[in-house]
Formats: sequence, C-alpha cells, structure tokens
Amino acid sequence: MEHELSWIPHFLNRIDYTYTQRVQEERYRFKETMLPSDYFHRNVFAGFQEDVMGIRDRHIIGVDNLLWGSDYPHVESTFPRTRQIIEEILTDCTEEEKAKYRRRQCRPDIPS
Repeated sequence: MEHELSWIPHFLNRIDYTYTQRVQEERYRFKETMLPSDYFHRNVFAGFQEDVMGIRDRHIIGVDNLLWGSDYPHVESTFPRTRQIIEEILTDCTEEEKAKYRRRQCRPDIPS
C-alpha cells in the first residue's frame, strides 16, 4: 500500500472498534480470536517517504510492516536529498529499525 503512514493508526483503531463493538452475525466473525488489525499486521506492507507522524506511530502500524521508498524519478521523489531526508525522519528509530527500512524496500525477505 503506498500513501504514507499517518492515516493507518486511526484506521486500525476504527476497524477493531467496529468489529468488537457493533452487533455482528456469527457468520461474519473471524476464526480464532483475531481482530481486523491482526490481519492487517499479518498481510499488509505500507510505503512511506517523508511521513514523520507515521514513523512516530510505527509501533501501532507495525515496525515490520513499513517499507521506505524515494519514488525516484517522479516529481514527488526525495531525490536529490534522499539521504538527508531519511536520516531526519528516522532520527528516533533504533539502528535495527533503520537497517530494516534501508534494506527491505526492494527485498522484504532480507533479514536485518
């Protein structure tokens, strides 16, 4: 999914709230005790370029669900300031998280 990150925490909150707080017929329930957000965390990767708020909320979104990309050569690309921008937005991330985001943009199967 490509459209920055900061909208995702609200979305996850709402889908779980609706699922748990609204009357549902049994046939619409997930197996086990999973919530809609569990399926999101299991199946969705979200791309970002310069979303400081999304990085702030990365633990809600899922640290392992984030993929960074510069969007080069498009006009909204971070080029030619890519290195500066990524260092600024990842300031509060651990070194392990920074390594994940730098490596996994093309190959999510590469371990950190």
